[in-house]
Amino acid sequence: MGLLRQHIALVGMMGCGKSTVGRNLADWLGTHFEDTDARIEFEQGISTPEMFERLGEAHFRTLERQALQDALATPPCVISTGGGLFADPENRQRLQNQAVVIYLKATPEHLYERVRHARGRPLLQTEDPLSTLRDLLESRTPSYEQASYTVDVENLDASRVTQYILSLPIFSKSL
Repeated sequence: MGLLRQHIALVGMMGCGKSTVGRNLADWLGTHFEDTDARIEFEQGISTPEMFERLGEAHFRTLERQALQDALATPPCVISTGGGLFADPENRQRLQNQAVVIYLKATPEHLYERVRHARGRPLLQTEDPLSTLRDLLESRTPSYEQASYTVDVENLDASRVTQYILSLPIFSKSL
């Protein structure tokens, strides 16, 4: 299955395209795709917003750590992470040690346009979701900037982001 020798992990804010680009990238590389949020929802049998409401964010973050550990235990693949996963120091260290980490970067305004109608974004259930998004991005940016690569997705669709990632130097040698 696939030619990867190391995991590829996509990090970034909600709405930056991690899941779509991750699936595209896995298809191009002929490898498996793991989405940590989808894994958690499948294993828990409820949606992320329901988990936040019923169990709280702290419990969700514990489940997220386990989902990451499970994804990294698979043969090398493409991993899409939840928006807050890489902000956690333990998760960040684990990914930096076991994957090539790619940050999909976008402005809060761009992200807001992509997620403003989505109901499955529990952290944006506030009076001013754009302001909340700005604050979240500001607090997470120092973590995201520790990724191996940064790809500005602002003016690119998922196919072009995928092609750009495939042009990175990491793909000129065997992973």
